[in-house]
Amino acid sequence: MLIERKDEIVRLNGHVLTVRVIKDIEAIITDPDDEDKVPLWADIWPAARGMAQYIWEYINFTDKQVLELGAGVGLSGVVAALKGAKLTVTDYNEQALNLTQENLILNGIKDAESFLGDWRSFALEKQFDWIIGSDVLYDPKLNSHILDIIKKNLLPEGKLLFSHPGRLPTYEFIDYIVNEDFQENRMQIPVEIDDPFFPYYNISVHLLSR
Repeated sequence: MLIERKDEIVRLNGHVLTVRVIKDIEAIITDPDDEDKVPLWADIWPAARGMAQYIWEYINFTDKQVLELGAGVGLSGVVAALKGAKLTVTDYNEQALNLTQENLILNGIKDAESFLGDWRSFALEKQFDWIIGSDVLYDPKLNSHILDIIKKNLLPEGKLLFSHPGRLPTYEFIDYIVNEDFQENRMQIPVEIDDPFFPYYNISVHLLSR
């Protein structure tokens, strides 16, 4: 089945990106009762826009190994790569990874690696300087698996970067790992999207380091 796409323009300070998304998301839903088959990856979420702005303005990833969890269409990864990251994008959905790679190439990035993996059985052995994720800490049932990934795949002096639109499970996860062995720097990033009902968001971005 040919999945129709459309291009969206994302404007950062001094830079313009083109990000390809799925044109009709409802058309690719095969089973709305199965969470794993709902295509959350197919559009740009507000948290990814906030993450992209934050990375563009504040982070230098030059020569750092960066792992992105739940890449979706790849906006955060694209910006991380533009800021120097040696990037590995991951998702559990092969269509998402294909679209992420399409968007990386569309924005001039040709050397990013991909890894197809479910957080519940994440087999990647490599360790990274950074682990990043946009709106990935939304489900307490999955957050424990992300904690396992952090323990396994983050270097001892590594850093974490997460964004979300104010989700309670995310705040709870952040509080937990801060109480363990991380220090937190938190910022609110205002995001406006083309939506007649919910156009404005305050995205929480959490930078965590040991």
